[in-house]
Amino acid sequence: MLPTRVEPVDGASIATAINDITAELERVGAIRTGVFLLVVPDTSGLGEAVSRATGGDVDADDHAACIAWAQADLSGGSMVVIPAAGVTDRPSHLLTQALRYELRPSRPYGGEPTWQTGYGQKAELREESKAPPWPIESRAVTQPIELLGLPKAGRERCDRMGPAALNWETLLRPEQAPVADARSDVRHALILIQVVETVGRSLEILPVEVMDVVRAPSGQRLILRAKPDNDRDAIAKELKLADTAETLRRVLIEEQREGEEGWALSNSPFFGSDRATDDHATFVREADHRGLLGYEFETDGEPDRTRPLFLRSRKESASQQVIARRLRAIHALAELPGVSDFLAEPWSMRRSVAGDLVEDDAFRALDAAKQGALRRFSTSSPAHFVVGPPGVGKTRLATEVVRRRLAAEGSTRLFLTAQGHDALDNLQAAVRKAADGMQGISPIIVRAASERRPRKGDDSKQHVSNILAGLASSVAVARMPPPFRARVADLARAASAAPERGSANKSRAGLWATADLIMDAADVVIATTNSGVVERLVAERTSFDAVIVEEAAKATGPELVGPLMLSGRRLLIGDHNQLPPFDAALLEGVLSNHGLTNRVLAEAEKSAGGLFPAGELDSLQNVARQEARMQRVQGLAYRLVQFFKTVATNDDARAGNVSRRLTRAPSTWGWPACEMELSRVAGRDDNVRRSQLLRLPFPGRGHQPCRLALLPLPAQPADGG
Repeated sequence: MLPTRVEPVDGASIATAINDITAELERVGAIRTGVFLLVVPDTSGLGEAVSRATGGDVDADDHAACIAWAQADLSGGSMVVIPAAGVTDRPSHLLTQALRYELRPSRPYGGEPTWQTGYGQKAELREESKAPPWPIESRAVTQPIELLGLPKAGRERCDRMGPAALNWETLLRPEQAPVADARSDVRHALILIQVVETVGRSLEILPVEVMDVVRAPSGQRLILRAKPDNDRDAIAKELKLADTAETLRRVLIEEQREGEEGWALSNSPFFGSDRATDDHATFVREADHRGLLGYEFETDGEPDRTRPLFLRSRKESASQQVIARRLRAIHALAELPGVSDFLAEPWSMRRSVAGDLVEDDAFRALDAAKQGALRRFSTSSPAHFVVGPPGVGKTRLATEVVRRRLAAEGSTRLFLTAQGHDALDNLQAAVRKAADGMQGISPIIVRAASERRPRKGDDSKQHVSNILAGLASSVAVARMPPPFRARVADLARAASAAPERGSANKSRAGLWATADLIMDAADVVIATTNSGVVERLVAERTSFDAVIVEEAAKATGPELVGPLMLSGRRLLIGDHNQLPPFDAALLEGVLSNHGLTNRVLAEAEKSAGGLFPAGELDSLQNVARQEARMQRVQGLAYRLVQFFKTVATNDDARAGNVSRRLTRAPSTWGWPACEMELSRVAGRDDNVRRSQLLRLPFPGRGHQPCRLALLPLPAQPADGG
């Protein structure tokens, strides 16, 4: 709204105009996840339209084949055309590259019309259809559309999908759709994942009862068994988890889970509760007590048997710390909204940037697929994904990215991460080997220390030990005052002694401070996604030139949040066809069931409410009371459980099926333009797969292609990684 010099403009008019613009922008975020279901019956004319489009290659009477061809046509992009504001009692249409569908709400038998599933009443070739005589508006469809041939199949599919089945009214009647805050939805979705995971962890706290007390020379021993008819088993059954008795046998007898931490007997069943009054317990053996199976534990105290008793792993505190770190990272997303946008819709965030790749001899020594991946990473922002099975050279590609960055710019800082230590070990070894072979460059590579892992050359503790030892024997320190020399000598001795975990060594704070200084000066920092180092770097607003995530398919969305916040350039490498993230089956099983999600959300307040920041669960409960919004959040949470897989499978879906490519180019006369650029898509076998790059520049809305490199390549030599 542009006022003239003499036109009076009041604040209310400006506010109204701004609200209209904001509502339209937020409408876009309201529909970023999920699938639209569309029933196209055999009475719609689809068969004749498809047969004409293919020159008779597809039989008009073979409705299943026509649906399959039309589904492939949808992979070329689509838009909805709706009556303009003020126009009533006129149908909306769906336009694809070849077809036009007249959209109506589905009408369940004996029920009211609903847009939960769309109904394609009429289908015809787009080039033969006429433009509506009434004013229209067009909108791009950025979500997948799934076609079904029968109304019954549509209803059943909608019931199975739950919140993943999007309501067509969001597209066709946006003025009636709830205004969405996509960034808030991402935050709530990530927290919802953590709620489900936390409830799952709380079910590892096992209710037990004392069958007998046995006196032994080494102390008191208790014979325990699973408490019958306990509350824990009711929710565990709903989540399809084992009951307490079966779980006890598995962890104590089959898995022999003990570890150095051991077990604890507690009167609290709450995950995240104070453990100060717990009694340490050590499992001794399986015991028979009056014909009943029990488990004998040696304890270092006398647990309060007048109150309910629970067997808990002493490693539980580590899980609490990890979840608390993720929650703090999710809270920090408010200061970096671009990361939320990327998680909500990675495709729409793609941007092309000026590349700085030098195609030297090392580049030419790579195979064509790795060359292409390097080119695309150098020209893609904010992220690039590389997919491929083990043994094809993904680690080699990541190492080459690191080597090139270090060689090109001496001040480059890179962050390498993975969900597990094993993947980081392999990447670290490859990067160290490459760094050692660089001429005239000695980059500082620092691996965040883990108290459960032995020291290695690039370990931050080893760096601290080496530096303090050299400093203590230096001439500069020898000239310092005696108190300073003594302090440095104490730190050097403490660093070389490697105090045990949990010890109250007075030099501990000084050693950690020294490690932080070394890490801040490093060229390459290496840490797991769940490391406390990531939390510190995020809190200090540290920025790296690039972040590389190895085996990204094994990390959940909440685990990726911290690393993604450390740079605007990200390389995610993985294979979604290998092992999924830990607990992915539980998380997806709950999040795919609307009723079960609400049940778990209610349980979280009782079993783990203390772990979440004040008001966090209340905010999520408020979302749950808004059915449409909860469906969005729940569907987004489901996709973020395996974020890497979501992106990779989305790319597969966009690739479509080349055998059903259009045989006739549709005319756009009378309808909004719907252009499309489709790259060559190769076939797929055990070793080769290629990706389609899709560009859909609809009127007023441009889409950059998502450049997803797929690297199931011919087998590499042993150094392929």
